[in-house]
Amino acid sequence: MPTPKQERTADMMRALGNPVRLAIMHYIVEHPGCIGNDLVVRFGRAQATISQHLAVLRRVGIIGAERDGHMTCYAVNEEAMIILLEEMQGLRSVAE
Repeated sequence: MPTPKQERTADMMRALGNPVRLAIMHYIVEHPGCIGNDLVVRFGRAQATISQHLAVLRRVGIIGAERDGHMTCYAVNEEAMIILLEEMQGLRSVAE
């Protein structure tokens, strides 16, 4: 049976399995801050579509969001990234 940590990791991996969400993550890492409208322009998607992708990433805890006036600022959740990296490192160890 999977552990709760493995369940959380699988949820995060499923979220990142979508190429648009993976690209959004790269963009957030490279451009931290208030970038909601930037994502719409960058990816040529509707605001609602980008919002839906951001909601999925937030729901699994990969990113956090903070309101700044009328804008929402997004940031990578470092703890979540550590969990993902540790899981990947554990799988790498098995392969060696």
